[in-house]
Amino acid sequence: NIAVNTEVEVELRDLEREPLLFKGRVSWTSLWEFSPRLPGFGVQFERSASTDNLVEYIVRSPRLKNAT
Repeated sequence: NIAVNTEVEVELRDLEREPLLFKGRVSWTSLWEFSPRLPGFGVQFERSASTDNLVEYIVRSPRLKNAT
């Protein structure tokens, strides 16, 4: 199990030529024992050039434009 406030690094591939690296902290966790929802965790990312690039990628995404 991963604890809340644990520092994590996430590498996201296939959006640009080089992987995007994000740093953050675990903000919440959900386990089968404590919730009927699927288990998982959330990450609060630190602001960086990589997070700015990800936001730009999402905003330019054709899928997002077609969703409205």
